[in-house]
This record gives sequence, C-alpha cells and structure tokens, in this order.
Amino acid sequence: MKILAFLAFLLLSVSESNAQWSLISNQNLSGFSYGTNVFFLNDTLGFSNTSKTIDGGVTWTPMFISPANSIFFTNTQLGYATRQQQQGMTMQTYERTFDGGDTWINMSAAYPSFFGSGTLDFPSLDTGYILRANEGLYKTLDAGDSWVNINDTIGSDDINFVHSQFGYTSGTVGNDAFIYRTQNGGSFWERFLIPVVTTTPSNLVFVKIYAINEQDVYAAISFFDDALVNIGVEILYSSDSGETWSSQFTGTDMKILDLEFSSSNNGYAVGKNNTIGQNEGLVLHTIDGINWSLEDIGYNSLINNSHFISDAEGWLAGSNGDILHFPGGNLYLDKNQTSPTSYTLFPNPSLNSATLQFSNPNNEVFNFTLLDSYGQIVDRITGITSDVVALERGNLASGMYIFKLESSDGRESISDRIILK
Repeated sequence: MKILAFLAFLLLSVSESNAQWSLISNQNLSGFSYGTNVFFLNDTLGFSNTSKTIDGGVTWTPMFISPANSIFFTNTQLGYATRQQQQGMTMQTYERTFDGGDTWINMSAAYPSFFGSGTLDFPSLDTGYILRANEGLYKTLDAGDSWVNINDTIGSDDINFVHSQFGYTSGTVGNDAFIYRTQNGGSFWERFLIPVVTTTPSNLVFVKIYAINEQDVYAAISFFDDALVNIGVEILYSSDSGETWSSQFTGTDMKILDLEFSSSNNGYAVGKNNTIGQNEGLVLHTIDGINWSLEDIGYNSLINNSHFISDAEGWLAGSNGDILHFPGGNLYLDKNQTSPTSYTLFPNPSLNSATLQFSNPNNEVFNFTLLDSYGQIVDRITGITSDVVALERGNLASGMYIFKLESSDGRESISDRIILK
C-alpha cells in the first residue's frame, strides 16, 4: 500500500490542500441532538439516524421518531437499522426496509437481543453482522431474515469486514487495546494487542478500526480519565492483518469517534478537539496513509461520524444535528479546473416538459442524468454539445427528482432538484 505514497504527494502538489467543508443542513427535528451518523449510497441519496435525503443532504425527510444507533444499506432499496424504541431508553429494535427507507418493518422477533447499542456491517447482500456492546456478535446469511449469535467474547467497540469471510472487531481488556480477526466468517477469531506509545495515564480506552483490505488495517484509539474526559488519541497502522503495528499520530485533549478511508491512502479521523486555539470539531486527514494533519474546518461542535463515496465527496454528522458536506470534484483535480457552469431550469416545478439552459461557450461534451427519490437513474442523455437540454416527462410519476449535468472530462458539474407536478 505504501508504494502509493509518492503518487499521493504528487497529487497533493497540484490539489486543493484544504478541505472546504460547508454546513448544509440541520436535523434537530424535535429538539434532540440528532445527526450522530450518516450513510450515503451516492451523491444524492443518503440516510442519517433519523432521516432520508435525496438531494445530497440539503433537505431531509424524517424516517424515525427515535434515532437509530446504526444504519446500513446494501443497495438503494434494502436497508437495516438498530435503534432505540424511544428517547432515553436502552431497549433496541432491529428493523429493515425494502423501499429505500420510506417504510420500516420491525424484525426484532428474528433477532434475540434487545439491549445495548448495535453496530451493523453487511459485506455482501446476504451476509451481515451486528456487533452488540457486551452481548457479542450476531450473523445473518439470509439478508437479515434470521440471526445467530456466533461469539460472546470478542471486542465490542467497532466492526469492519473486508468481505463476508474476513473481518475485524476491536475492544479493550483493562487499559489494553485489542483487534480481533476472523478469516472464516466468524467461526474462529484471533486476538492481537495494539501496542500504543501514548504514556498519558488513563482508565478507559475506546478503539475505532478501518480495514483497507485483508492486510492493511488502521486503529484510532482514544484515552479517557476517571471523569471520562478525553485526554489523548493515537492512530496506528498494521500491514500484516493486525499482528504488528506502527504508530502514526498522537495528540492530547482529543477523542476520535469515527475512522474512515475513501481509498487506500485517503483517510479521515473525526471527533472532538479541545486543544487550545482549535475548534471543537476534530478532523484529522491523511492523503498518503502515513502522515496525519489537523484540519480547521470552522465547526465548533463535536463530530460523531463521517461517510465518503469518493476521495472528493463526503459528509460529516455533528452531534447537534448538523450535516456538513465536502463537495465532489476539488480534492485531487488540477488547479486549472473551472468552476461549475451557470444554468437555468424552467419551468420548475414542471408539468410535462422543461428546458435546461447552461453555459457552454466552447461546445464541450456534457452528459445529463436524472435520478428518482431512491437514487435510481431514470433518464440519461449523453454527448450533449449545445447549451440547452430539452426535457420531456414521459411516463415519470409526480414527485422530486435530482438531475446532474457533468462535462465528459469531469471538470464541470452541476446538480439540482426538479419537481414534477
């Protein structure tokens, strides 16, 4: 993996080096601190622990009254959630949707555990896992119809499967951090110590993990004192499936709540930063898989979760319901990249037809894509060289749709909503 570090350095030299995150919405729908996790399938369709969006996170439609602890979709229609039955209670439900989150079915009868938070991971359409705090690991082989407890003694902090047979969990024993590895779908597990160099005394350790592949895996460890105050973090890397580790970053007055890589070298660790002179939202970023830098994104609240669909586009979920977006297209592109083209769409809302007029003075080639509320492509026009696209409704039902117009070289892109009456 590390042979890509030099390439990543070259990319950085011609890239936008500072991530331009922007606050795009707030999901504090009922006065609670919603927005603690976020999961996107593409640049328009996404889900949080309470809501659904079809416009990239700008607007949200409520799905749940009480928030989900974990949510996972295997395609635009089939999704899973573990969530609290009501605010402030520890009892959980396990739920499934077959229509992209519009309706949810309580499947708790198929899942014999109802207490403690549950973290979901589906490495394939049929095979999925739920890691329960203090209750072990559950597995399904039939897309969630039935579940079996396959282990009670592995870690309970995090779960990450590379494919249906090979995966990791993490946890602690005393003040020691461990990673647990299976190579046969959870039937047998090996435990490896994650040796930290942080010397600050602590009484509680929390471990987040992310596996790039079977060999390359990262761990982000947070340390706390008796009063549960975050006193330090450390990020480590293993190139041999968790057997040996090297330390890459240490910091004080921080905690890491989520760790994610959008590609083999581009990774983010997010959480809370109490360092003097820094904002409270913590974003640590690496573009070579080795060196981590602290990014000041101008956000003053704790960040619970991150999700990326590519190196250039991702979302953050703040603890007070905020959703932040890093727009696609400007992380690893040449600085000669042009700004998004100007356009008008009329009429909008539309009854039968609409016209998209946009700036195209050099007759570049553009492609037009129209997506429905589930993120499915319902229309596509390619090879556009003029500055106008005539849109006909055809057999499309009434509702909200998302269009995307993108130049063939990817340097110009616009997206917006269109309403059909």
